[in-house]
Amino acid sequence: MSEACPVCRSALDPREGRGRPAAYCSHTCRRTAEFTIRRLARRIDAGELELREVERGFDRWGRAYHDEDDRRARVRALRSWVKKDTQKLRELLGQPTKNTSKTAAI
Repeated sequence: MSEACPVCRSALDPREGRGRPAAYCSHTCRRTAEFTIRRLARRIDAGELELREVERGFDRWGRAYHDEDDRRARVRALRSWVKKDTQKLRELLGQPTKNTSKTAAI
């Protein structure tokens, strides 16, 4: 694990003896991370759903886009938001951040 708390960045106390090393510095940081992980997961799901709809040519209310430039701008914004939230989620979960941009720029 890391030597710093992923929430507050304070140093973690080294664990003596057996057992899993601490991931967070306090119960408060652990609970904050749990809340943030759930929030980010919901935001990523919602962003990916909207991204699929916008790529098909519809806005979040099911109406067709009439301006292709607006649609492209929304796709770029959604991809950016999903990528940033995914990186933050990986950081909180202790996973290495990857550049997983599987979709090409429009």
